[in-house]
Amino acid sequence: MFLKFSKKVSCSLAVSAVFLAACQEPDSATSAASEAYPAPLALAIPIQVNGKMAVIDEKGSLLIPFENEYGTLFQADYQTTVWAVKEGKWQLIGKDGKNVLNPGISDYISKLTPGYFSFAENEKYGIVDVAGNIVQAAKYDSIYTGGDDEYIVYEIADKRGIMDAKGAPITEAVYDSSDVRSSLRNRNGLVTAERDGAYWVIDTQTGEQKQVPYDYISTDGFVEGVAVASIESKTYGLINSKGDVVIPLEYNAMRAPSEGLVFFRREYNSPCGYMDYQGKVVIEAKFAVCGPFGKKGAFAAEQNEEGGKRAFLIDRTGAHIAAPEYADATEPIGFSGPLRAKVSNIMTVARMQDGGWSADFGIFDTNEGVEVIAPSEKYNLIGALTPTLFFFSSPGAPELPGPLSPLPSVGVIDRSGKELIKLGQFSRIVPADEGSYLLASGNGMQALFDLNAKELIAQRWAKLEINRQLNVIFGYAALGMDDEGDPIYVLRAAYGLDGKPLFSVRETDCGAAQLLNGQGKVVWPQDVKPYCLE
Repeated sequence: MFLKFSKKVSCSLAVSAVFLAACQEPDSATSAASEAYPAPLALAIPIQVNGKMAVIDEKGSLLIPFENEYGTLFQADYQTTVWAVKEGKWQLIGKDGKNVLNPGISDYISKLTPGYFSFAENEKYGIVDVAGNIVQAAKYDSIYTGGDDEYIVYEIADKRGIMDAKGAPITEAVYDSSDVRSSLRNRNGLVTAERDGAYWVIDTQTGEQKQVPYDYISTDGFVEGVAVASIESKTYGLINSKGDVVIPLEYNAMRAPSEGLVFFRREYNSPCGYMDYQGKVVIEAKFAVCGPFGKKGAFAAEQNEEGGKRAFLIDRTGAHIAAPEYADATEPIGFSGPLRAKVSNIMTVARMQDGGWSADFGIFDTNEGVEVIAPSEKYNLIGALTPTLFFFSSPGAPELPGPLSPLPSVGVIDRSGKELIKLGQFSRIVPADEGSYLLASGNGMQALFDLNAKELIAQRWAKLEINRQLNVIFGYAALGMDDEGDPIYVLRAAYGLDGKPLFSVRETDCGAAQLLNGQGKVVWPQDVKPYCLE
């Protein structure tokens, strides 16, 4: 089974089977560690080994053997049904291959939302469900998913419409474009779209469609019922959870709503201040830099005559609070690029050294109003992963290959400064699964840790995918890039949410592969000699 990470993923008989895409914060580490991991569901997973395909269960046992009557197998619901090619057509079969639910629908199948697929007929596309029922006839020019496979987008005559996750139409095909990349989870189900030169917002939960004066909703999404919106990234305002404007889009900058206040700047390079969510100015615009509020206060900065900035904590009146002052205090996004992370009340703070040519970094908690990690020469890079865990790097840390140039290796420390993940192995560590895990990457391989920084899955696979619907974690090896430049990965392992192995595929010295169960015992082939490459 192969996974291709792109917006459109299809399985067509015109493509070689080798390249088929099988497409598919807790508050404390202590609470996360004590939570029991639910057991994996009963699975039915197509897998390819030595150029042959079979279907296995969650223990690695064979449901459909590698010697079978089908040309290609492709995942359906991962549990009870499987797509299979027979006599040139995709048909839906039971997980053991004995029950045919749909005898042959098309020579093209593409994964959509969970349990739903697109199929082709006479160069048009329709939707079929995991039970083999036709949900939408083949009448669309194109069908694909939006968000994190949360809804379905269709096109007719270069116009775009939206369906829900089960293929029920929400809108007609009247839009010229729409945002298909942003997840609905942090946007309250809202999708932005354009129609005849005007901007619209579509509520995928209620079906409401209305014209709005903005074309973009911040990637931070909704915080305390409001979100920052913008028009062509030029002017900014605030909207409520229904998409209605509550603060007009009249500001050069607006960001970081928290604790009832949002930062604003009227014009480019003008001072910043804070207003409430109704647009009333609470703290006059008098600062050079404004950070988000925590429960104890926010960091703001004044610019001196030499151009430097002094960051200090302020209360909700704008008055200084007795606390350490810094040369800089950045928003809780760590650093730009691959180390981007966010915890709303955790600030990266800096003290300049060597006359301003270098800086020592630390951590400040604006909820508690305390310095958690004092700026130190030990840290030339630090940022929040969770309220209690921080990624860091140090001067002289080993470098690892990056896409354009070498990257410093990063590790993880806790609030006491104890090193939990050492430097040298990873160039990127980020929260995963909405803060349930830490996903670490380096040298083209990924590893998974719990929130105690305990390693659950070793750095062996190019891609780890956490699937909460099935209670499993899939591991993929890199296969290369497709014609569009998108990565393709081949399924090679599965684990429980606790990191315990369910099955894996290993390469032998002669180049042949073997399927192993969770105990490491060989499932197939017992003798690899017929499949050796030498």
